[in-house]
Amino acid sequence: MTAEITTTTNTHGLGKDELLEIDYFLRLTRTLEERLVALFRQTKVIGGLYRSLGQEGESVAAAYALEYEKGDVVQPLIRNMGSILVAGATPVDIIHQYMARATARRVVAS
Repeated sequence: MTAEITTTTNTHGLGKDELLEIDYFLRLTRTLEERLVALFRQTKVIGGLYRSLGQEGESVAAAYALEYEKGDVVQPLIRNMGSILVAGATPVDIIHQYMARATARRVVAS
């Protein structure tokens, strides 16, 4: 006698490409924060560093659900790095900001 196992996953209407994009931003957020921690330990980060370890999903999901073309904006606080990555910031922009470099540029979501 064999039991048939079925699994269903509710993706809330998101397609495979959207889920992969969300996964990309989750991994990017974690990786970038790990790099920033290394820079912080080398005293290359100016000021404090507040990680979002384990909270990446909240920032990424909230920012992913926004409709930027209709005027939605991201106003991040500490531990919301994932949201600004989704909104269009690059890892280089964020590293420049943490290192207080003049080469950082203002990010405007298009």
